[in-house]
Amino acid sequence: MATKTDKSDKVEIMIPYIEGQGKEQTVGVNGKFYKIKKGTMVEVPREVAEVIANSQQQAIVAEANQEKMKMQVQDLG
Repeated sequence: MATKTDKSDKVEIMIPYIEGQGKEQTVGVNGKFYKIKKGTMVEVPREVAEVIANSQQQAIVAEANQEKMKMQVQDLG
């Protein structure tokens, strides 16, 4: 049975707009998809904000690991 999302279950977020990475980001949670405009404050369900935060954290970790691997390769060369 579907229930209506109450205002307290929503949070305001902003996904930074970075040239060349698109103006929107699509996020899916439990079979429902949200198209979120980058560079502006938007109100989204809390679980969508959590998915975005997790995604951003993983991107930071991935970038750090890439840099670490580059340094290791340079040390070998």
